[in-house]
Amino acid sequence: MRILHLFANFKWTGPADPAIRCASWLRRIGCDVVFAQADWTLPQAEHRMAMELRRAHMPVIAGLELRKHFGAASLLRDAKRLRARLDRGEFDVLHAHLLADHLIAALAKRRAAHRPVVVRSLYEPEPPSRLSWRNRVALRYTDGVVVPTHSVEIEMRRRFGLESGRVLYQDPPIDSARRLVDGDLRGQWGVGYEDFLVGITARIQPHRRFDLLWQTLRAVVDRRPNTRLVLLGRGNEDDTRRLVREPIARLGL
Repeated sequence: MRILHLFANFKWTGPADPAIRCASWLRRIGCDVVFAQADWTLPQAEHRMAMELRRAHMPVIAGLELRKHFGAASLLRDAKRLRARLDRGEFDVLHAHLLADHLIAALAKRRAAHRPVVVRSLYEPEPPSRLSWRNRVALRYTDGVVVPTHSVEIEMRRRFGLESGRVLYQDPPIDSARRLVDGDLRGQWGVGYEDFLVGITARIQPHRRFDLLWQTLRAVVDRRPNTRLVLLGRGNEDDTRRLVREPIARLGL
């Protein structure tokens, strides 16, 4: 059984790390796994996915643009190229991680002589919209969906009429063997060894509900005063001021 993982982005986005970890764990248990590396990037942009795939020693294939944003011409080109590889019997399973590559996989399967199993992993706390024709088309040719929470599992079955056996709740894989960063980071950040650290990695953007983060941290600190939060993320100056600095000052964190 040969598995192809698809990821329609050259950037290091939220689902990128768990997608590579998923493929890596499948290889560790003996599966024949390859990863489709996006051919398309912005001019002179860093192909971070390519760097991370090399770091993970992941076998890759080329030949698909795998653009993040919808474009009919690019979508159809990729679906045609992938279908040709399916017709040659190159892959038995297509594992999609984003909507764009999910749609490519579905359209390729739709007319392929050798029809593979199509799996989609979801990473958001909310299920995809039923109103999107792309979601409906992609799921029509999908055999299984892996979801991050039980609530998404229930809603996927209700919203898209999926049988329970086609929706699997599974925690994302964790690489427990990943090498830790050397050095005294607590000392660099001015954090004592008696402090309890909580970390989060997120872009500083309004839709990410930082207000809930600060409210939760305030409640935790009230019970455990030595708790400290480490926020690893970037944002523009205005968002950082409104969403981070001002709430922290207002709540006395």
